[in-house]
Amino acid sequence: VIGHLDVAEGPNKAELLLISGWARRQMGDLDAAEELLLKAVSLNPGSSRAFFELGKIYQARKQTDKAMLSYHRALAIIFAEQGPPAASHY
Repeated sequence: VIGHLDVAEGPNKAELLLISGWARRQMGDLDAAEELLLKAVSLNPGSSRAFFELGKIYQARKQTDKAMLSYHRALAIIFAEQGPPAASHY
């Protein structure tokens, strides 16, 4: 059935929801995109891309506070993955 994919819970489902949310945002269906992306982050709260995509939705809706929080969360995840900055030897 087109429009419904049954994928096991976890990273695979979170990735599918992320891609579906991105596609819905690209098509201008912000409500469906937000719903899909919120499900994606509930399954994978470490998905910087899902939080970035949520930020894009909130930015398009002019919900600045929500957009900033989503972008901040995405950046926090990215920086946490990279670890602390290397010591400078000046």
